[in-house]
Amino acid sequence: MLKEYLTSTEHIKIKNLNKTIEILSEESALIIIGVDTKKLSDKFGEYIISSHKNIKIFDMETIHKEYNIIKQIAREKDKSNYFYINLFRVENIEKIIKLLNYHRDSIFENELKLILLFDSESLKLLKQNAYDMFSRNSFSYQFTDHSYTPTIQIPNNKLDELISKYENTDNLSPKLKLEILFNIASEAQNISKLDLSMDYYQQAKNIAKEHSLIYEYSAIVGNIGNIYNSKGDLDLALKYLKEALEIHKEIGYTQGVTSGLGNIGSIYGSKGDLDLALKYLKEALEIDREIGYTQGVANQLGNIGVIYESKGDLDLALKYHKEALEIDREIGYTQGVASNLGNIGNIYESKGDLDLALKYLKEALEIDREIGYTQGVQVVWAI
Repeated sequence: MLKEYLTSTEHIKIKNLNKTIEILSEESALIIIGVDTKKLSDKFGEYIISSHKNIKIFDMETIHKEYNIIKQIAREKDKSNYFYINLFRVENIEKIIKLLNYHRDSIFENELKLILLFDSESLKLLKQNAYDMFSRNSFSYQFTDHSYTPTIQIPNNKLDELISKYENTDNLSPKLKLEILFNIASEAQNISKLDLSMDYYQQAKNIAKEHSLIYEYSAIVGNIGNIYNSKGDLDLALKYLKEALEIHKEIGYTQGVTSGLGNIGSIYGSKGDLDLALKYLKEALEIDREIGYTQGVANQLGNIGVIYESKGDLDLALKYHKEALEIDREIGYTQGVASNLGNIGNIYESKGDLDLALKYLKEALEIDREIGYTQGVQVVWAI
């Protein structure tokens, strides 16, 4: 049902989301989902309800009349169910966020199980203004609709200020003009205004090319590739990312090389070309080891593990995830530790070893409860 909207990497997030729902079915829970389009929000509701028997849809009309959602649900007699609440672009979302944060402890005092769905901008507001909600049993997942580019424009003060600064400032040097254009494009990309972002990146790209600003040009081209990836145009994404990769190799920007190789490998994984994905990811791994970039080594090991899991080679997948887990523990990268524990647990479940699966998943759960585990755009944010 969701296949046409999400990448293969995001389908792994779906698997983790389903595991979270199952593991927390016997206790209070707060699970938060963020999506960027109305179509995806509707499809998520259909998917959640069809995939889990213990989900009850909460009446949206009630939400519009009275904003204290937690108090309303606490009145329900049967608390054995999850309550799924779609808050995608609900009016007065800021008031709802404030009330959710204020009554956060009631979720656990009343042993409630909630699944809340927000639009991406509201999820960002929730993260900024209701961070206390995530101090206990909570999980959050962000998904991007790859079936089409969002057309609804979300107000953003920072973006407006950057555009105003650019349009009202005269006599800018080429490098300063490029910098402002780049910042505008980056901010638009962050809030999924992909067409607007592309327009400003293209302007910045032309300036960089005209004035032979090679490093800046390569960074812009790489980001354009990432936008095409977000839009679901994987062939164009590869074209731009490969161009950026070649420049990074020419100018000796090793960090850019490994990042580019990893991104290209992940896209080949999304395209289903798993052998080519492994080729790029292993090349990135080798370079990260050579330059001593330990975090990069752990990241590539984890990504390779995901590919081997997709290939059905669960033993090799375990090998890579466990090696990544060991490194993340050594360097104290707790986010990576939690992620690898979850991946290992999922693999053991696929192998039929449910006791080991629960062991790893519960350990990941405990870590996620203790820390604010936040992963960036187009990856999981889990707490």
